[in-house]
Amino acid sequence: MANEYISPTGYVDSTGSWVNGQYAYDGNVHSGAVTHAPPYGWTNYLELTINAIYCSKIEFAGVYDGVNGINKVDIDLYYDGAWHDLYEGSFLTSTLIEKSIGSTEYVTAMRIRYYNNGSNPMGAAVWEAYFYETIGVPNMTTSAATLVEDETATLNGNMTNNGGEAPTIRGFEYKEGTAGAVQYAYDSGYFSVGTFSKDITRLDPTKKYYFRAYATNTSGSGYGEWLSFGVDVEAPTVTSSAATLIDHEKATLGGNITATGGQDCEERGFEYKVGVGGDVSEVKETGEFGVGAYTLLLEDIDDYTGYYFRAYAKNDADTAYGDWLDFRTDYTNPTVKTHNATDELTTKATLNGEIVDTGAGIYYCTERGFEYGLTKSAENTIKDEDGEFYAGFFDKTPTGLLPNTTYWFRAYAKWELGIG
Repeated sequence: MANEYISPTGYVDSTGSWVNGQYAYDGNVHSGAVTHAPPYGWTNYLELTINAIYCSKIEFAGVYDGVNGINKVDIDLYYDGAWHDLYEGSFLTSTLIEKSIGSTEYVTAMRIRYYNNGSNPMGAAVWEAYFYETIGVPNMTTSAATLVEDETATLNGNMTNNGGEAPTIRGFEYKEGTAGAVQYAYDSGYFSVGTFSKDITRLDPTKKYYFRAYATNTSGSGYGEWLSFGVDVEAPTVTSSAATLIDHEKATLGGNITATGGQDCEERGFEYKVGVGGDVSEVKETGEFGVGAYTLLLEDIDDYTGYYFRAYAKNDADTAYGDWLDFRTDYTNPTVKTHNATDELTTKATLNGEIVDTGAGIYYCTERGFEYGLTKSAENTIKDEDGEFYAGFFDKTPTGLLPNTTYWFRAYAKWELGIG
């Protein structure tokens, strides 16, 4: 029960120089743990232990043999993982003396020794010692977060000591980043020692969160250490690379994710458009993408056409883009068919052809006609030129042919860069 003096529950005599250590807390002021102090020196410590309690002061009764020699006592308390000085100075023999810590601490032991200022060995004893157990703030630890998802997490903590009184509030403080506004997730009631958890929601998956367990009783709030989960995610960094393997209907676009921003990218790809002001389209892939170069095939595009493209990558924070680059697809030659000759006479015939497609990136051919001759090497040409010739049928009639002679011919069409 809090707010009372309680006796130690054990002792430690690491040097074996004390006799009857248990008598220092047997409740009898006429018996005690005894030792001898050397001339002009300190005795060894007698350590008195207790299960961890909140303590604000102690009492002890010390006895020394004779009126000269033993002139001071040294008392330390163990808390926060280390020994702390409580009192060093004179004391009255056979008198119960109280010493205050000046604060409330989570104490597990005290240790006592005496100093002999005389030239002869002197006897000294600890008759009784007590810890004053008081209500303190709960003792808390924070445990790692679990079930961390994009927008939710489970916070975990442990109350290892209630401070002598059941807390009425138990939960967690949490905040976005180290400087964020503190938010609370807690329950009200009467809580015993042990582990506990609390789910939190509406989190930002691109931010790092800090949290700590706490509980509150009438003495105040006790806190665990700050822990964290998540990472601060920024937009990735992306560069565009020159297109390669370009032909008349496809090209391989290049990009590079140079930094992920703290989270693998969930999408990467390219925006592309015809000319500077064209409508923007995408070619992309989804997955989990880290730092590194990548390529995607852009196909079924127009021939002899200028395209602009830029790389991009996306994570939960944002979408990042590389610079716009450009390329031009290759041209294709006009597609032409040769049809059978008609109106064959003794020295002339009508040659027939068809422009099926004018070719890449153009609306018309600038020349069309026929090559013909006595062999397939086609020694002669008859043509229309300097015009605008679209897809469709056309014919030409060469004259001056030899009678009863076989001729070879083929249709053609051309523009400034290609012929078909």
